[in-house]
Amino acid sequence: KRACSEAEITAIEIDPENARALSIKARSVFCDDFLRFEPNKPLSGRMTALNKEIVLPLYDRAVLNPPFRRGADVEHVLHAWKFLKPGGRLVSIMSSHVTFAQDKRSAEFRAFVKKNAARFDDEDLDGFGFLTLPAGSFAAAGTQVNTVVVDKTGTLTRGKPTLVDIQNFSSLENHEMVGILASLEKKSEH
Repeated sequence: KRACSEAEITAIEIDPENARALSIKARSVFCDDFLRFEPNKPLSGRMTALNKEIVLPLYDRAVLNPPFRRGADVEHVLHAWKFLKPGGRLVSIMSSHVTFAQDKRSAEFRAFVKKNAARFDDEDLDGFGFLTLPAGSFAAAGTQVNTVVVDKTGTLTRGKPTLVDIQNFSSLENHEMVGILASLEKKSEH
């Protein structure tokens, strides 16, 4: 919260206990089903404490930990994608089922991620934008479900940022500037 003191965090959590826990970190917490919300549209039947309609805008970032049961993770990620501003970033934990299942929904989801996420190269773990987490990553939380992370920008799955453009205001040539920046990046932890 300190690092992003100007960030406006909105959380939607269906479980009342989890919603209370989130209210410590987020300014706006709604105990409701995320799938009921649509971007820039009032949520029918719900008002804020100040008797205003609840309207969620588009966001720069979305972080999800959706339910996995019966493909709900796919449904939540696709729904959250609609809430992103152009160039926005979405990161979600998902069941690893989406990376290998041959059912129509999983295959369509992999195609959607491959088409709409960052472009992937041979260094990716699976070529679709999924980072496989170690088995038992969430054992402490009481689940043994194998999980993956889907990352809309590809920075997480590639493990490195991608240079898109240079605006060089120095006397150095672009290739010299890239060399300097690359040497600085080697020491970065992000």
